[in-house]
Amino acid sequence: MSKSQTRITEDMITEDMIRNRAHHIWEREGRPDGRADGHWHLACAELASEMSHLDTGRASPRRRTVASAKRPSKTK
Repeated sequence: MSKSQTRITEDMITEDMIRNRAHHIWEREGRPDGRADGHWHLACAELASEMSHLDTGRASPRRRTVASAKRPSKTK
């Protein structure tokens, strides 16, 4: 498989990508308090959906499902 034919997988979604998307979702929803976990899971689902559609060449619809990815615990 050549570089141009590399398969796109959900494994390519990084924690930074999820964090950035969750932040954008938080801003899009008016910066509500107490929704960090929900925003994290929604970000995982959106990115996974986009990745799967990039791999198949189809347009990416917005899905609102909870992805299996876990939000990292907060460290102090």
